[in-house]
Amino acid sequence: MRLLIITHAFAPGRNPRAFRWTALAEHWAQKGHDVVVLTGSVPGLPNMEFSNGVEVHRVGAGWIEKIRARLAPQVAHTPICDDARDQKPVLRTFRLLVRKALKRLHDLTWKNIYWPDFAAPWILPAIREGARLLQQQPTIVITVSIPFSSHLVGYFLHRRGLVSQWIADIGDPFAFMVEAPTNNHAIYGGLNFRVEKAVLYAADAISVTTESTLKRYLATFPLVDGKIFEIPPLSNSPRSAPAESVMRAGKTRLVFTGTLYQAIRGPDRVLALFAKMLAKQGGDLELHFYGNYSEVTRTFEALPQAVRRHVFLHGEVSRDEAVEAMRSASALINIGNDTTYQLPSKLVEYAATGKPVINVVARQNDSSVVFFKRHPCVFNVIGDAASGDNVAHEALAFLESARHRVCTPDAEWLSRFSIDSVSGQYEELFDHRLP
Repeated sequence: MRLLIITHAFAPGRNPRAFRWTALAEHWAQKGHDVVVLTGSVPGLPNMEFSNGVEVHRVGAGWIEKIRARLAPQVAHTPICDDARDQKPVLRTFRLLVRKALKRLHDLTWKNIYWPDFAAPWILPAIREGARLLQQQPTIVITVSIPFSSHLVGYFLHRRGLVSQWIADIGDPFAFMVEAPTNNHAIYGGLNFRVEKAVLYAADAISVTTESTLKRYLATFPLVDGKIFEIPPLSNSPRSAPAESVMRAGKTRLVFTGTLYQAIRGPDRVLALFAKMLAKQGGDLELHFYGNYSEVTRTFEALPQAVRRHVFLHGEVSRDEAVEAMRSASALINIGNDTTYQLPSKLVEYAATGKPVINVVARQNDSSVVFFKRHPCVFNVIGDAASGDNVAHEALAFLESARHRVCTPDAEWLSRFSIDSVSGQYEELFDHRLP
């Protein structure tokens, strides 16, 4: 079997789609399949290489990643208030101001006009390279979002008659994702719906990660009924993680991993809860954030000094480092999305660690509340309760009691998210759902 996976996000990318599809591609390559990946250029990496059995082609618009890297916040393993540890605080402050100014300029100009998303300049080079790669033997094509640009590449290759078997894999919705849109919906809202409809109807099969997302798609695009399927998030932690840890001994370490968004996944409720817990518990509590926090930098900067010295921002890190942080944590923190139909893919990783979880969500019907019903050690904090004294007391009591409990979920339930199970569900599409 020959597979062409078209995904802008792939190793060494540090986001859920890159983690998922790197693992799946390498798994299929190990099983003897011919796996080709078409992805975006990465500064410093070759345009073509074999990596763990996968043939990787990188094309176009490498400058996008350079700009995104420049605008991303710098990693800071120290407390966010601790300028004393910085040998050149004036230079650091100047660079921070320049970065903020450039990001502001980007948000006011390019971000307001690009379509369908930040990866737009990658589309044409990817179509050209995809057409070349598809001249070979019959190929099953899988396009992966986010970004949605990957699906447009697949769509235009399909329009040219080069694709006969196509799966569109959706990480996050496109047209109806108005809470955290990938482009300017005031300009492109109608176009988004028309184009996503065309992509969905042209694809032979569609995969999403949650049942609620599937239902939302059926309600929005009824004609996809019969060819849209739920394939759950993947748990594929590395077998070994780095021995060195940024955590400090003797501390109660609360760890969040993932991207923070101002509109749908902000840290405000967690920080309010943590401040109350800190006031009751004292100085042995630490709160660590791993992942991109560029949209909510001001929220952290506005924290009181007494809280800031206990909050650590690590920025985007390698998958191994994120896994090590989870394994080294006293408890894990989840922040629910303000959309009801999405489930953060990291939650299966959280469950697999066997660590207690403090789950901070906006509403009772949050998808994570349903997911964690199978987890034996979860403390749900719902709505504005995060800022209450009683909830802080209960959260501390939960952490203490969890020290003496077995927090590993049922193995049969966890197996649903294994690489064998998830890859097998895609293979079911290959064998029975494609023409």
